[in-house]
Amino acid sequence: MNESSTVATRLKRLIDEARSQKEVARLAHVSDGTLINWGRGLGLRESKMRDVARRLGVSVEWFRDGLGDEEAEIASFRTRLAEGVGGPRGALQRAREAAGLTLGALSKRTGYPVWILSQLESGGIRASEKLIDTLCRALPDLNKEELIIGSDHPFIIDVTGVHGTHGASVKLALPTGVKGRYVPLLSSAEAGICDAGHSDGGYEYSGIFALNVDDRSAFAIKVSGNSMEPNLRDGDMVICSPAQEVNNGDAAVVRTHSDNVHIKYWQRRGERVLLESANPAYPPIEVPYEEIAGAWPIVQTITAGKVRRQ
Repeated sequence: MNESSTVATRLKRLIDEARSQKEVARLAHVSDGTLINWGRGLGLRESKMRDVARRLGVSVEWFRDGLGDEEAEIASFRTRLAEGVGGPRGALQRAREAAGLTLGALSKRTGYPVWILSQLESGGIRASEKLIDTLCRALPDLNKEELIIGSDHPFIIDVTGVHGTHGASVKLALPTGVKGRYVPLLSSAEAGICDAGHSDGGYEYSGIFALNVDDRSAFAIKVSGNSMEPNLRDGDMVICSPAQEVNNGDAAVVRTHSDNVHIKYWQRRGERVLLESANPAYPPIEVPYEEIAGAWPIVQTITAGKVRRQ
């Protein structure tokens, strides 16, 4: 039996389990016609199998090659079936359908091409905050916070508990009164003069464990470089709280309108800002205050798996 027919056989098993071809198509984020073609062994490219398997809640090894415990895979599919289309992309699809809009109609309403909206719903691309704002204005049932802080990826936590999927439940035993959660890990930033991009996009899935951080817009960034040594080292993680104001002397992640990103000590002097390093080998950077696009104080540092409050 060739690869296509074996995939088609397993797809039929999932359709039989769901008792609905339409429901499987919805979970896979494809049309009924596309699913019918896949069932005939047509059109499902190797490059798409991993994403399709993830959406259906099964492993790509089983879906593509029939490897592993089939009953365990079916049980996982049943769980996915019970959950329905979850996460931000599911929320987007449900809000669009509740408004009675096709992707084409939503495209006309928002000004974004159909292929971008389709890719969002299928999980192919991330959304910028500007696009999320536009979608929320167009779809009254859509919640901006759900889109920005949610995750469509399986909840996975590493053995240290420091790295996990954004949105996963914390498995660590914490002292009474102490709360922990996973905040999204954004782009790496050099602790020096850099052109690192800081992403405001939604649908982030990598998370870093944070203690007692109530700011729902908090995020983590990985340090790259040595300009903040010995206080911050290459590979450390810093957690920032956009809800808090940055004060003189604070260690902060600072982005300029030219999209340069720095991890520095913040010093505002009138209409100028001085960004200072801990490492004396790096001279201060002085920029006009109007050039600052954002400055977010660092509230926690994670060094070698240990969380340290600022």
